Amino acid sequence: MKCSACGKFMAAAEGVTCPKCDRKSHRACVKVPEGVQVQPTWLCPDCKIRTPRKSDQNTPVRGLNSEYIIKQGEEKPQSPVAQGFKESELALELRRFREELRETREEFRSFRQEMFDLQQLTLYLDRKKILPEMQSGFRKNHSTTTALAQLNDDVLTAQDEGKGTILVLLDFSRAFDCINVSLLLSKLHYYGFSSSAVQWFDSYFKNRLQTVELSDDRGTLIRSQSKKIKAGAPQGSNLAPILFSVYSADLVKKH
Repeated sequence: MKCSACGKFMAAAEGVTCPKCDRKSHRACVKVPEGVQVQPTWLCPDCKIRTPRKSDQNTPVRGLNSEYIIKQGEEKPQSPVAQGFKESELALELRRFREELRETREEFRSFRQEMFDLQQLTLYLDRKKILPEMQSGFRKNHSTTTALAQLNDDVLTAQDEGKGTILVLLDFSRAFDCINVSLLLSKLHYYGFSSSAVQWFDSYFKNRLQTVELSDDRGTLIRSQSKKIKAGAPQGSNLAPILFSVYSADLVKKH
């Protein structure tokens, strides 16, 4: 006779017999070690697949560990409400989650809009060459390295020509907060921005509020009253650095 697993011929006394389908197989083909007595409940692999699984050890859901299945005689786990978690608290948590999700969506939408506006603003400034040639801050392909390289080159060139060098360093404290919005809008109009673009930037700065939040030692959140921002660019925004560069562009003039 042939082995039901590999199809090779075998003696009648060899192998094991499945009590359900009455087919014989080599022990090695069905992974039954030599010398091990086969139990009457043993089934060949094909019969195991076709046999419905009833116990928690043979769950029909593959990959599900038996520790996650409720065994017979055990009580089902109680729901959060039954364990003392009030429905009002659950509803409050859900409402907070929805609010945080809505705020996250608004922040992401605002971020995408600012990135688009930043791209359009940068293209216009580069095309019109409004920013100083060696303005290295907040510009593509520019950094502190390019600024130091230019400074070093200017000093060495002046030294070769027998000239002296005087270096003046200015440090603006809270630079972005010192922007005069009205003056910035006037400069945008002077640099050729359309009236609609200037109005858009005007609305970008208007009606912004600022609030200070602190936490005490007990973790209680203390929040100040909201105050209207009268000057400065929005902190953390993508447009603030480039707008400051536009605001201070006319400070540097090449003679």
